[in-house]
Amino acid sequence: MCVRSNGVRSYREPRVGPRLLVALGLGVVLGIVVTASAIGPNRALAPLALLSAPTPTPVPSDPFWIVRAKKPAAPTGPRRIGIQSGHWKTDDVPEELANLRVLGGAVWSNITEQDYVLGIAQKVAAKLQSKGYVVDLLPTTIPAGYVADAFVAIHADGDETGTARGFKIAHGDRRTPYDEALLQVLGEEYWKSTDLPVDPNLTPGMLEYYAWRWERFQTAVSPYTPAVIIETGFISSAADRAVLLLRPDKVVDGIVNGVERFLREVPRDAVFRDDLVFPRATPAPSTP
Repeated sequence: MCVRSNGVRSYREPRVGPRLLVALGLGVVLGIVVTASAIGPNRALAPLALLSAPTPTPVPSDPFWIVRAKKPAAPTGPRRIGIQSGHWKTDDVPEELANLRVLGGAVWSNITEQDYVLGIAQKVAAKLQSKGYVVDLLPTTIPAGYVADAFVAIHADGDETGTARGFKIAHGDRRTPYDEALLQVLGEEYWKSTDLPVDPNLTPGMLEYYAWRWERFQTAVSPYTPAVIIETGFISSAADRAVLLLRPDKVVDGIVNGVERFLREVPRDAVFRDDLVFPRATPAPSTP
C-alpha cells in the first residue's frame, strides 16, 4: 500500500483484516474435520500418536578403557563338565596353537604324561557320566568359547632331578571369580583323596595356559566357564608314583569329588548371572 505524507511516498505492509483471519481459521478447522471424516477416526489419530511417542533413549556404550566379555547362553539340562586330557592330540591343533605341537609333556622311563593323564581323564569322565552329568572329554583343541558348568585340564609333572613332588592347581586371570572357588574345592578334595603334598611352585605355563586366554585365542574356554588346570603329581618322583601309578583310583576320586562338590555349592544361575567387565589390557605379543 502506498501512502503519501507531506509529499513523500512511503510503503506500508497491508494489514490483514479481522474478517480475513476468521475466515482462514474456519477453513483450517473445516479442512481437518473433512479429512478426519474421510479417513475415519482411528486413522486420523495415528499421526498424532506418532508425534507424541517418546524417543527411545540410546543405550550408552562402554567407555574405551573397559572390556565387557561376551555373555554366552547358560547351559541347560544336566550340569555339563569339560575334562581335558593334557597333550592329547596336539598334532591336530589349529595354526594359532602351532607352538604346542612340539610339547609332548613329561616322561619317566616308558611312561609319558600324555598316556597317563588320558587314562585318568577317561576314568574321571566315565565316573561323572555314571552320576548323571554331561561330560565332554576334550583334547588339546577346545571348541571356541567353550561353555560348561566346570572345566578341568588334567596334566602330570616331571622333574629331571627326581626330587620335586606334589600336586598343584591354577587358573587364569580376567575370568569368572568362580575359577577360584573351583580351585579351592578341587584342591581340598584332591588332597584328601591322594594325601599328596601341595607344590607351591606354579609355572607360567599354568597361569598363562592358552585355554584361559579368550582375548588372545579362538581355541579357549569362555571366561564365564569356571576353569582350572591340575598337575596331578610328578611322575618323576618315586613317592608320587606310588599314588599316581599304583593307586590311580585315588587320583580319579579326588578330581571327581572336587568337581561334584563345586557343582553342589555353586548354582548355575550364579555363574552366568552377572556381566564380566575388565580393564582393557595393553596388547602385547604372546605365544600359547
